[in-house]
Parts: sequence; C-alpha cells; structure tokens
Amino acid sequence: MAVKKDKAFVILMGILILLFLRGFHIDIHGDQGAVFFGRTDNYMADYYNVAKFSSARNPYNYGVEDDMIDAVDREYPPLAYVLGYCWSRTADYLTLPGQEAGNTDLGTATSALYMFSVSALFLLLIYDTLEKQKVYKMLIVFCLMMSGIFIFSYERGNNIFLAASCSIIFVFNYNHKNKVIRECSYIALAIAAGIKVYPALLGILLIFDKNYRGAFRLIIYGIAFAFLPFLFFKGGFFNLPILLRNSKMSVERYSMFAFSRFNYRFWVAQIQDPVLQTRMYTIVGVLNKILCCAAVAASYLQKKPWKRIMLLLLVMIMFPVNSSPYTGLYLYIGIVMFLNEDEWSVLDAVYLLLIVMILNPFQVIINECNYTTWAMNLSASVLFLLLCVETLYPVVKGFFESKNRDRIKVQN
Repeated sequence: MAVKKDKAFVILMGILILLFLRGFHIDIHGDQGAVFFGRTDNYMADYYNVAKFSSARNPYNYGVEDDMIDAVDREYPPLAYVLGYCWSRTADYLTLPGQEAGNTDLGTATSALYMFSVSALFLLLIYDTLEKQKVYKMLIVFCLMMSGIFIFSYERGNNIFLAASCSIIFVFNYNHKNKVIRECSYIALAIAAGIKVYPALLGILLIFDKNYRGAFRLIIYGIAFAFLPFLFFKGGFFNLPILLRNSKMSVERYSMFAFSRFNYRFWVAQIQDPVLQTRMYTIVGVLNKILCCAAVAASYLQKKPWKRIMLLLLVMIMFPVNSSPYTGLYLYIGIVMFLNEDEWSVLDAVYLLLIVMILNPFQVIINECNYTTWAMNLSASVLFLLLCVETLYPVVKGFFESKNRDRIKVQN
C-alpha cells in the first residue's frame, strides 16, 4: 500500500484525538467526559481503595469479626496490597475513608506522582520498543497516550500500568541473547502476574519455544511473587482461602453488570429478559472458553510474532469476567509489534481499523447510549475472531484435504 502503516495509524488516531479535544473545548461537561469512569465521580478509586484496605496490613480482614466488609472488593493478589501499603504511608488512610484520605492535599499529590511515574515508564518502554524514525515514535506514543483506554486507566489509578510495563519487558526480552536480561524478563513477568494474575499466560511463550528450563524458573519466580507477599500481612497464608472466596464473590457480583468492559458479558448484559440473559451467560460463556482455548492453540501455530502475541493478549482480556477497559493496555504490546512491521496487506488494513476503534478516545453518545464503548468491544471481538480464523482455517483446511487425498488413494 502507498501509505505506510505507522503513518496511517497516526493520521487516523490524530483525527479522532482532535475531535475528542474539540468536544472538550466546546463543553467540558459534555459527552467527552464519558471517557472517564463515572465522569470522574469515583476518581482514582482503584488507588485509594487498595491503599485503604492495605493501611492496617490486613487487606483480607483476617480475624475480623465481620470479615465480609468490602469483601467483594478485596480480591487483589497480595503483591498488589504490598504496593498499596506503601501508598497508604503517604496520607491518613488508616483512620479516614479511602476516597477522603486520597482527596487530601498529600493524598492527591502522591497518587498523581505515582500514576505519572508508572504511566511514564509504560510509555518509555513503548517508545523504546518501536522500530521507527524518532518523529514517528513520538507521534505513535502520543497517540497511544491520548487513547481512550490510556486516559481511562490513568483516571482509575489502577496497577495495570505496572503490570503492563512488566509484560512489555518480558515479551521483548524473554528470548534475549544476554542471560541476565533474559532472566530479568522472567522476574518482570512474575511481578506482573503477582499483581494482575493474567499476564502469567504469556509464560506459555517459553513452552512454545521449548525452553522448559526457562519455564521452570519462571514458575518458581511466579510462585514466590504470588504467595510470599501473604507473609507481609496479618494471617499470612491463612488469607489464601479468604482471597479465593472474595474472588468468587467478585465474579458473581460483576458478571451481570452492563458497564463498559471487554468480552461477551458486555453484550449479554444488554439483554433485558433475565431468564434469557442467564441462559445466554451459560451458553456464550462455554463458547468463550472454547474460543480462548482455540486462540492459545492458534498462537502456537501462528508464525508472525505480532499475531502470536496478540492472540494471547486478547485471551487475557476476553477470558476474565470483569475485563475493564484498562485491561486494553495489554494490547499495546501487540499493537507496537504490528506497527513495527513495514509490509502490510488488505487484511492488515482491516486490523489497523479495528485497533484504531479499540483505542478511539472520541465519545459518540446518542440517546444516552455510548457507541464508542460498543465499537471498542465489537472491534476487540472481531479482531479476536479474525486472528483465530486466519490462523486455524488453513490448518483445518489442510487436515481435511489430507484426509481426502488419503481416501482417494485407498479407493484407487
């Protein structure tokens, strides 16, 4: 194609960003405020709540008479709460409610500093992994920074920036020639999994490459970062069953909500008939699990690096029950790898459009329905299905053709 992939990406994203900024300029209280969760009514809640829950070094309410208080929201792995405890030292989270402590001068300043630091780290890693001219690297990073997913994630104050940064380090260095860098990438992924769990799936890349020793060491690191942080808190390892209970409660609570998020639950939640909705959750849920397993198999078979990685990243956001838009930050790894490839086909143009729609910050709201959210979710689903079909169709076709040739030989 005449227009290069990176240039096309910058142009399309640039148009959407200008529309987004123009909308804000016209009316700061208008539709474009929907890019934030609850239009910032719940600002930095993920940061403030984790800091609050961690402040007494008892995030799972171990030994508390009524340990069900906020239990549904106390479902992060212990490493996330170790970080939260560090944050809690910066304001009076111990005695004040989380939001109130966070909204103090010191609480606001330190949360903003932390989020700036981890988001800057994320963008610097993106910049470093882009294989483009300096100008286009800066433009692409700017476009990613102004994407709806990035803005939403920053406002949430979520640890996703740190987990995604560690995932970037792993993906671009797990097969590095330097042993020290390679080993550090394993540790980085273990940290990411210790914070958000699902990045652990990327470790399967070592299995794909038959690097079983590396996979074994990665598992050891993963176990360490997943379980040792329990010892930092009251109750130690006895918090594990409480965490599992809280996680189950969280799944049950958020499974029926119709808020903005990735995966099939967003679509099923729109069904008004409760009986039909419950049936569809069961049916589509099974199909989603099958598709995710097929996507992992497709990732193994896929030869193009960006498609192999993107398939795994899409599983990471499609499989969980509550995949908030901030999980889309994981996709930036695959997007960078996609943009790093100079050659592109008509199908790649389709992929580019889908990626732009996933990143789109411009809010289109008609009759109180946010069509930007619908387009984001639909685009991610189509991207997921297209990559699976593109990879698996030739394999299935070849299998049946081989069977037909064998049958013809037997008949002859």
